[in-house]
Amino acid sequence: MKDRDRSLLRQIERDIMDESTSVTSLLRKCIILGGRASSSELRDWARKELRGYNHDEPIPDYRHVRGMIAIDGLLPFGGQIHNQQISSHDLPDVVRDHINEQVPLHDGLGDIEQLANAEEDHLKLALPGSAEIIKLMHAKRSDPHAGQITRIYWAVSRASINGVIEQVRTSLAELIAEIAAFLPDHDADPDKTTVDHAVGLIVTGKRNNVRLVNSQSSNSSTSQVGDFDSESEDTPWWTRWRKRGLIIGAATIAAAIATVSTWLGWTPW
Repeated sequence: MKDRDRSLLRQIERDIMDESTSVTSLLRKCIILGGRASSSELRDWARKELRGYNHDEPIPDYRHVRGMIAIDGLLPFGGQIHNQQISSHDLPDVVRDHINEQVPLHDGLGDIEQLANAEEDHLKLALPGSAEIIKLMHAKRSDPHAGQITRIYWAVSRASINGVIEQVRTSLAELIAEIAAFLPDHDADPDKTTVDHAVGLIVTGKRNNVRLVNSQSSNSSTSQVGDFDSESEDTPWWTRWRKRGLIIGAATIAAAIATVSTWLGWTPW
């Protein structure tokens, strides 16, 4: 491996174990590593984690946290209410099927890290379209003199936010370890297939159908990637065996059938 590549990979390994290093810093280095390996899989994942996910695209499971739906408001005869829990069934019909106690975190990791550093133990995260939801909730009430809702939000514990950050840090540790496992003595560049396989295995769940094999000789150690397992499990067994060079002679198959048939007391011919 070139000196700059080796130092980058080892630097990421070292920084992952340093709790003072932010996850955003680690992700930026992963973008560079993905660029050197020509891995769009790694670059795309790290970029989305840094910039955030669009609200119309799915987000990783670890970006969902539990939160209590709550309101702040003004009472009809004076006074205020704060952090009053309500049920998702209290929401207007048009949003009830889309909003519940599962809180999706679409923001970039930098914003999430700022939330984790807040002084409050519980954070108030606005529901999407909260202003319109409040208007609809006011409109459906039968008593026009009832109190006023001033804010509707998810109340989320800061510990849950920290949990998301730790999930990303752990995924990075597993990712780098998977890449390093196929770089013997750190003397070879991480290639695209190795990096993409690691991302699919650890991060995205989109596993590439490849088997990574370390092959060693007396003088050197190299890492090879072979498409040995490219067949899906639904591929017929005879096709998989043929592709792997396991050709079984007809005489062997006939002998096996005859043995089983004799044991069952059945004569097939």
